[in-house]
Amino acid sequence: MKPRVGAARLSLLLLTAASLLAAQVINPEVASLNKVAGERQEAHDWESAERHYLHALGIAANSEAARTMAVLRQNLGNLYATESRYADAEKQYRLSYDLLKAEYGEQDPRVAPVLNKIAELTCLRGHFAAANSLFQRSLGILQSQKNPNDTEIATVLADRASTEWLLGNLSKAEKTLTELTALFERGGKDQQANLAFALEIRARISEQEGNLPGAEAHCQQALLILEQSGGPKDLATGLVTMGELLLRRQDLQGAQAKLERALRLVTSDAAEESPLGAASMSSLARCYHMQGKPHEAAPLFERAIGIDQRMLAPDHPRLLSTMQDYARFLRETKRKNKAKKLEAYVHNHLDQTKRPNPERNVVDIRQLFHEQKHRPTSSPE
Repeated sequence: MKPRVGAARLSLLLLTAASLLAAQVINPEVASLNKVAGERQEAHDWESAERHYLHALGIAANSEAARTMAVLRQNLGNLYATESRYADAEKQYRLSYDLLKAEYGEQDPRVAPVLNKIAELTCLRGHFAAANSLFQRSLGILQSQKNPNDTEIATVLADRASTEWLLGNLSKAEKTLTELTALFERGGKDQQANLAFALEIRARISEQEGNLPGAEAHCQQALLILEQSGGPKDLATGLVTMGELLLRRQDLQGAQAKLERALRLVTSDAAEESPLGAASMSSLARCYHMQGKPHEAAPLFERAIGIDQRMLAPDHPRLLSTMQDYARFLRETKRKNKAKKLEAYVHNHLDQTKRPNPERNVVDIRQLFHEQKHRPTSSPE
């Protein structure tokens, strides 16, 4: 099943998985189980999908080539990522990577997408430097091919630009974004999702440099693209970015409208229990706090922190930033004991050399996991 071009962001992983399965003849029972698992995943029947993938893997372990096992593990990893079971997803991707590397070698283009997925999961743990190194390895493989795929390269370049920004390497991020420009110009509509994401990164860089008008202009351009060609989660991500920019210049009504719409989109897409859902809630909570609406702000802060605690690493910068915001809220509403507990947690988990991004660090790697990215791959009949 090929992902829709131009919606969310193109899944390198699924494209590669599809080509691998299409290029080989596999056990009909394995193919059937993989197909049923994919159908159950599309229906959000996670338990049944997992059972069918595991059954397929059990059969394939005794009868199929390593490349078939690699594809099945990628599909199972996709399922776990969709469920926000990130540790389980990473395990499957690493197993797939080992199989593909052994079968084709480290420089084969079929290896690159799995590296990209592992890098995204590394970002969830807040290890941006390690993720950036993995993105660079994936990019090097793709660029070394005789006929490189511009779409695949653009996707990894955009991810790498975002990690450079998260690491505070603004000049490197700008350089990477410049590399993307030519690809965007050649790619046309196929590059719209990558273009919108790159514009959001440029908006964050301009914000960090103190150029709020420039930041809003970049973000508005991204939103225009996403209104036409983005999925609900992509659009919600852009709205959160714009909402944060409006908060910076005290346009509280404008920010509230953007952030409330973002949360509605997330809710309608059943993505509340996700990093994107948490980002929408924490930003809206800050907006309500700034407007003097404590009863609206408190439950959103608490829910956002709960989601991030379940899905992100204990020292992830965004989790710590939201906790700091909530602690300030609690102090202002005369709940100092609860505030002290949050402040102690932040102090104990904060790497003193890497403070949370003061410009809000709100969206990591396109919010990392849009459900569309992790749709299952169909098997050949």
